Amino acid sequence: MNNVPKNLYNKTPILILGFNRPNLLRELIKRIKVFEPEKIYISIDGARKKNTKDKKLIEKIKKKVLNEISWDCDLKTKFFENNYGVKNAPVKGINWFFENEEMGVILEDDVNPDISFFPFIASLLNKYKYDHKIMMISGNNYIYSKHKIKENYYFSKSPGTHGWATWKRSWKKFDLSMMNFTKFDFLKILYYFNFNLAKTHYFYKRFLLCKNDKIQTWDYQHFYSIINNNGLIIKPNINLCKHIGWELESGEESSHGKGADDLPDVINQTMTFPIVHPKSISQNYILDDIEDKKLRKLFFFKYFFYLISKKLKLTT
Repeated sequence: MNNVPKNLYNKTPILILGFNRPNLLRELIKRIKVFEPEKIYISIDGARKKNTKDKKLIEKIKKKVLNEISWDCDLKTKFFENNYGVKNAPVKGINWFFENEEMGVILEDDVNPDISFFPFIASLLNKYKYDHKIMMISGNNYIYSKHKIKENYYFSKSPGTHGWATWKRSWKKFDLSMMNFTKFDFLKILYYFNFNLAKTHYFYKRFLLCKNDKIQTWDYQHFYSIINNNGLIIKPNINLCKHIGWELESGEESSHGKGADDLPDVINQTMTFPIVHPKSISQNYILDDIEDKKLRKLFFFKYFFYLISKKLKLTT
């Protein structure tokens, strides 16, 4: 990390969200132990009803895994008595975190961060603390692009929550129920995405499913709050956080990431310092477009041909 002083980033609070995967949580704690963060919050969802396996695994976290935090650290834990699931438990954990902190890092237990992720995040959390246009910092770069940039990061209008950070000021705008979302928001989203119909339809459909409680998640709602406030997301020019998606030691899969890695070419790299900042705060259209095509398959004609063919199948 080019000898970045530890005190530049070990003071940034970290929230870890988990459930019944002690092996993954242990590996993540070992990862961050290298720089001994001063403040750690750990939020663990409760066991499902009549699920003795969940109870045993959560007890293992309480009695054994937390012992991995052996350095001098302000550790706060929240173990929910009830099971709130993949939609509500993370939100409750993040709400609790920002009841106590003005800014910080959020990691789920199935994320593997490169150590350089932390000084990168700490630097930008402080740099953009009062810039309300910037609403999130992602540790993700899902693309290998020929369009290399000289700067260490760029401004995006595409989400990435496999290792991220934000401020209390931004999280306050989050609404899990999407109370203010209506069909007329299609036009707002279309404008936000620079009149990209394919991308607008892609996310509008998912926001609608979230609004109607058809998708059990929280991150689409978070992205909607960024769109609703015309915000931007910072993304690194390399990938800093890898979504593991499964637990190698126990074989227990993550709640969302089932089976094999669907992005095997996305690997962690190490950020160089000092950070080179973009000259202006504006979306990098080229890199967002590359990501949309690779990750979401949003080729304009192919996407609408797929939608039309799907609709025809439903009517025949």
